Amino acid sequence: MAEIVFTEKYEAHPLDSISFGDAWRMISHNLGTAVANSSLYSDLIERGGRPERRDRYVGVLVEQSKIITRIIANITELQEIRNFTRERVSLDTDYLVQETGSALSRLAVGRELNLELDSEGELPRQYGSNGNHLLKAIGHLIDNSVAHTPDGGTVAVTFWTDNLGDGSGDYMHIAVGDSGCGMDLETMNNLFAPFSKANMESLNAGLGATIARYIVVDIMGGYITVNSEPEQGTQVTLSVPIN
Repeated sequence: MAEIVFTEKYEAHPLDSISFGDAWRMISHNLGTAVANSSLYSDLIERGGRPERRDRYVGVLVEQSKIITRIIANITELQEIRNFTRERVSLDTDYLVQETGSALSRLAVGRELNLELDSEGELPRQYGSNGNHLLKAIGHLIDNSVAHTPDGGTVAVTFWTDNLGDGSGDYMHIAVGDSGCGMDLETMNNLFAPFSKANMESLNAGLGATIARYIVVDIMGGYITVNSEPEQGTQVTLSVPIN
């Protein structure tokens, strides 16, 4: 698999590279499509028909409602990302792993995927560098993996550390991998650009991976490693300093 390591902070805030008008047009287009589809399938359900068709319509309606909810959440996050703080907030690592498992299950609802959560070796008891932001970054990557993995595939999250010494070079790593469609080198290079193709095809309305990189690299001083190959799946590893 090809590998790219992202270590450099954004030259400017990632959303400064696009105008708010452009961002709003991209988001409102997705929102308008979701609303139109919801209206169509609501009308079909009201007309009745065979039970199996109604079940299919209800399923589509549920998916569209999820898209609307996520787009609204991303509009909010579009504003909040400018106000992310760098204060150190200690978080129990067991809780971090547990909440990651909950996010994995929640984001894969309605999908027939093999979900795996694992931690290799000993993890620090506490993670003291804005753990809630880290959970947000992990969630965005899980969302992307679920969106790009067909039913029957696998989405796996693994935690590990280099070591548990007291040196400032110690890192905790969180790998989010999938058996999905994978990416070519060009897509990998543009993965973290606002409203990139990979982001737009997930439920993150074009900002998920961008927000994840901003949290891990710009706020936490970590780095991100992307391994992928077309039709061979993808693994994105977040590496954040323990101390």
